[in-house]
Amino acid sequence: MTRSVSNSELADWRTCRLRWWLRNVRELGVPEPEESAAQTGTLVHKLIEAHLGHEDPMLVMQAKAQERGFLRTDQVVLDTFKAWQQEWERLYAGVTIHALEQTLTANVDKAVSISGVVDVIGQRDGMAMVIDHKTTGLPLSFWGHDNEMLVRHQLMLYDWLRSRLMAGAGSYAEPSIVAAHVISTTGQRVKVLEWIISPDARESFGANLIHQVGEVAQAAEIWASGNIDPTDELYRRLMNIGRHCGTCDYRPLCNSILTGQENTENVARMTLVEVPRLAYRAR
Repeated sequence: MTRSVSNSELADWRTCRLRWWLRNVRELGVPEPEESAAQTGTLVHKLIEAHLGHEDPMLVMQAKAQERGFLRTDQVVLDTFKAWQQEWERLYAGVTIHALEQTLTANVDKAVSISGVVDVIGQRDGMAMVIDHKTTGLPLSFWGHDNEMLVRHQLMLYDWLRSRLMAGAGSYAEPSIVAAHVISTTGQRVKVLEWIISPDARESFGANLIHQVGEVAQAAEIWASGNIDPTDELYRRLMNIGRHCGTCDYRPLCNSILTGQENTENVARMTLVEVPRLAYRAR
């Protein structure tokens, strides 16, 4: 049996251990309406993927509208996609696309693997390239240093997976390019973040990544064993709220748990829904 740790689970682990526990151990998720920012961004991604795959993006849009009716956010999706479309030739100048929406999985050891879904795998200037599309509901001027660091970590994880899977071809020892195209749904502009990853940087990142995955796997096994007591040090260490609290959907539940005002299960049933677990799935 192999447990797979996803990029999103690692992000939860680094950002807030309580959020990690609620989503990946307790398997609770926040209901997401069709008109949410996340759903809007997902649809923009699908249109971009269709365009890059030489398909008609409007057919994707029409199929979605027939499936659930027209939403007020559909115009935002179209405007955002058209803004990207006006710049796509500049964004992809010199890029040869090899794969779209590629799921990459690599074993860390016999019991744990790590996976991620890469928007674009390609090549430019003789180097392998990974590109990820990001959408934001804020003007790009609000896209700060913390956002860039999170994106860079995700891109390096994707590049590490790509290199690990192609190590037999010698790509693990070659420099590569990682890039994020950040698309604002309000400013209708695209910001490009791009880094060249050296073999040494990739190797160092990979070592830290394997260590983090091991931490996540060990913590999950401890929680699964049922031997955790709320007074234990491990519980307290995991129950540290992160810096993201102001924008986190779990915040009301977290505050109730940590102040002892409400039973975890009662609040969970009122404010959250059970969702299929994506990160720790035996296969």
